[in-house]
Amino acid sequence: MVSYRQLFVFRHFTDSLIDHSLSGQVLASAVLLWSLSTLIVVPGYYMGGGSILIVCLCRGIVGLMEGVNYPAQTELISHWIPPQERSRAWAW
Repeated sequence: MVSYRQLFVFRHFTDSLIDHSLSGQVLASAVLLWSLSTLIVVPGYYMGGGSILIVCLCRGIVGLMEGVNYPAQTELISHWIPPQERSRAWAW
């Protein structure tokens, strides 16, 4: 759990370095890596002979990619949705 939190916070600080015109591609790649690492957790644990290292590595990847989620969503919503409807889009 510590690796998830640390990388999640680290990712928020480094997100400002990403070109915001690519936020759609960044979000799509983050979702792909997040999904793959979530799927690998249980099989990786059993294939690694009960190694907690694989679980920590996968959880770290999930935290790193989860840190991309909200900044990329904010950027996409600010471009796609008119200002008077943005609060409804976030609330949905």
